[in-house]
Amino acid sequence: METNNFASKVKRILASLNFGIKTLEEAIVILVYSAMVLVVLWIVICRYVLNVRFTIGEELARYLMIYGIFIGTSIGVRRSTHLGVRAFVELLPQWLLKRVDQIQYFFTAVLFFILFILSLNMTVQYHSTGQLSTMMRLPMYLVYSALPVSLFFSVIHAVQNFYTHLTTNKQVK
Repeated sequence: METNNFASKVKRILASLNFGIKTLEEAIVILVYSAMVLVVLWIVICRYVLNVRFTIGEELARYLMIYGIFIGTSIGVRRSTHLGVRAFVELLPQWLLKRVDQIQYFFTAVLFFILFILSLNMTVQYHSTGQLSTMMRLPMYLVYSALPVSLFFSVIHAVQNFYTHLTTNKQVK
């Protein structure tokens, strides 16, 4: 009874955390890609209609793309839509296939956690250098912070995928 109560609490915590992160991820991606479209449109208008260069826009569009890609990666982790080769694994018996999937989800969560720690250290190092971007004079640690943010989200999603796969008989989607 106590284990079941603990499991339901963990499930509720993970579900509410997942909902909050999902909402934040989707808002960031919508905002970032909308801003990127507007910036690139303005670059085109400046270059071909006004005959001026909007060089800050090119740098801004690049940094917005970086954030969009990395946050999109964590969305892919949440949805379990990353590429994988399953030809050999699909030949296994069903009971063994479930265990192999559990191991895969576990090691994916561990890998994302290790990458999160490493990216956090990298971002702190960039912060200490005081390096600025070329045109916008934006602190580069803000650009590089896209990596630990997306990896943090990916860790949460990978843990939830592992826990869901561990406690149910269905595939995580």
